[in-house]
Amino acid sequence: MQRPNVRLVAILELEAVALSGIGQTCDGLAVAAGDDVLVIGDEESGPYVAGVGPWVRRADWNRESKIMTGDWWIVEEGATQEGSR
Repeated sequence: MQRPNVRLVAILELEAVALSGIGQTCDGLAVAAGDDVLVIGDEESGPYVAGVGPWVRRADWNRESKIMTGDWWIVEEGATQEGSR
């Protein structure tokens, strides 16, 4: 049986969010430059690295598609999603 790839992210956001800038709140935390944010509730779902300008896809995410069943993530921080998998 093939094991899934497991990735860590700092913050999980389940709602649509502006994919640019810092200081906005995701799961109760103010996003800082360099934070890894997994965005689920957006048309552009996927893992991003937050920055002052537009957020960029994480280097380990090598596809343009949305999050799919079978993708495994561990969330390190957040008011409600910390420890989620």
